[in-house]
Amino acid sequence: MQHDVQACLLDMLIAARRALRRLGDMSEEEFRANEDAQWYMFSQLVIIGEAAHRVERSVQSQYPTIPWNEAISMRHRIVHGYDSIDWGIV
Repeated sequence: MQHDVQACLLDMLIAARRALRRLGDMSEEEFRANEDAQWYMFSQLVIIGEAAHRVERSVQSQYPTIPWNEAISMRHRIVHGYDSIDWGIV
């Protein structure tokens, strides 16, 4: 299934901005102690990773500064390993 590249890129940008707006001023210590913040970050990372996965590789290669593989891999790891997330790595 082919997805709208612009929509996927916009979804990634919006999710990243949401995470920064809500969590950007939080220290790592505060983040580790705040379960709501962790699950908020989880949801934004899922959106970023899924949207990245929907962008075809030929298009991804046109944007080499975006860490496509890292975003997609992070989504995979947190979704399938939701019960053992190391928030210090996230």
